[in-house]
Amino acid sequence: TRFQSAPLDIGTPHFYTARQQRITTEVQRITQSSAEQLLQELRDAWDQKQGYACIGLGPKTDVDALCAVVQCIGPSILSELLLEVAKFYTMSGFPDLILWHPE
Repeated sequence: TRFQSAPLDIGTPHFYTARQQRITTEVQRITQSSAEQLLQELRDAWDQKQGYACIGLGPKTDVDALCAVVQCIGPSILSELLLEVAKFYTMSGFPDLILWHPE
């Protein structure tokens, strides 16, 4: 919602177990998607959710930088990273500690 940036149980062991089937399905979908599909979904979601709070995304987060990361790492690695974040969410690490070179 506009007022809650994340589920209340994020960062607890219960977050992943309560959503395991849904997360697994989404990770599989991301793995099977093309980078172009994911970029379009990212931009669409970005546009639809402007003004919403989202844990991990600060006010200076740039959609073009996020798109560059997605394009560089591709669907397979992205899905693995997102699965790890869902299982072991902390307030530090990825995506803060990522370097990429788009060329």
